[in-house]
Amino acid sequence: MKAWIVAALLVAASISTANAQPYDLRGFKLGMTMDEFLVMRHPDGHSWLRIMCTGNPDAAQATGGAELRVSSTEAKIGVVRCNHFRNDYGTGTARLTGFNMDVAGVKVFQRFEFVPDPASAELRLFRIVIDSNMDYWDQFWSAYNEKFGKPSSLKTEKVQNGAGATFEKVVAVWANKESSILLEQRAAKINLMKIVYQESALSAYVAQKAEAIEGRPSDKL
Repeated sequence: MKAWIVAALLVAASISTANAQPYDLRGFKLGMTMDEFLVMRHPDGHSWLRIMCTGNPDAAQATGGAELRVSSTEAKIGVVRCNHFRNDYGTGTARLTGFNMDVAGVKVFQRFEFVPDPASAELRLFRIVIDSNMDYWDQFWSAYNEKFGKPSSLKTEKVQNGAGATFEKVVAVWANKESSILLEQRAAKINLMKIVYQESALSAYVAQKAEAIEGRPSDKL
């Protein structure tokens, strides 16, 4: 099952009413419009940072530009990914490089995902995805629990690597009526972790549109 479908299901199963406002990450608020996003200053950067999004011709040559690509299904839905880039002159040649954000004191790889609002067709931020190293799990875990309190949902399981070694995996969700935050250990690889912010209504819309395009797994049995 697609990762974004799993996340949407986790959100739907764990909604509480503790907070009626969509979550934000350092000022980038879920549900904000693309126009609002484009005029915001990066919290760790300068005004000279450049925002590039899916379809930007310069993204193909930028370090980290591949993160802006979308699948064929996402393209049909209208999903657009964006991130901040800076000119990197370290090699003597100007090159655009993705500009990482400080989250809980850790420099992370992030991306901002937008989809047309079904009511207005205006692009709105429906998801923020953060990838990081498992070395920082304890730091993230402490920071998110301190700020948001006890998770709405907490699941643990065991996973194995290729050599058969067993590791614990934790999946925690903080959720309210408008949005959710997913904190996941061992995401895709044993040494990686993931954080996903989602606006509930728009994420559900994306999941429904994707299912309409791709069908359900059981349809292919």
